[in-house]
Amino acid sequence: MEMFLLVKILTIFTAINFLCNKFSGQIPEEIGGFKSLYILNLSNNAFTGAIPRSLSNMRKLESSDLSVNSLNEQIPAEFAKLTLLSFLNLSNNHLVGRISHSTQFSTFPKSSFEGNKDLLGPPLTTDDIAAGFSPQPMFNGRRFPNSGHDQIIGML
Repeated sequence: MEMFLLVKILTIFTAINFLCNKFSGQIPEEIGGFKSLYILNLSNNAFTGAIPRSLSNMRKLESSDLSVNSLNEQIPAEFAKLTLLSFLNLSNNHLVGRISHSTQFSTFPKSSFEGNKDLLGPPLTTDDIAAGFSPQPMFNGRRFPNSGHDQIIGML
């Protein structure tokens, strides 16, 4: 009598930890299909390119660590949909642009974003407009040199 062993491939993952695996290339968009994921750790690899917008489909995601890669471009605005996200580490990449002012993003510490020299906004940098500072005066699209005076000379 022959016996068949039936193996089912697990399709519902709750955690993926690919820490320090020397993976390279872009993070596949398909990873956003793991909608039951609570933890995603892809840190300390050699991933490049943008953070996939599809990650915002993982509405149960509570912890995401994408630090120490070579990810670039902006943090997807869709990340604001991840309302359960309580831990985020995007440090030490090449991310650019402004950090979203969404509720959960404002709760993450500075260390979550450090090491991205072209990333701006709280908690990394002060937001001059939000802090009550007005931008430097401009005339015909050019900034006036900083002379230490706040005067604008009118031209006739």
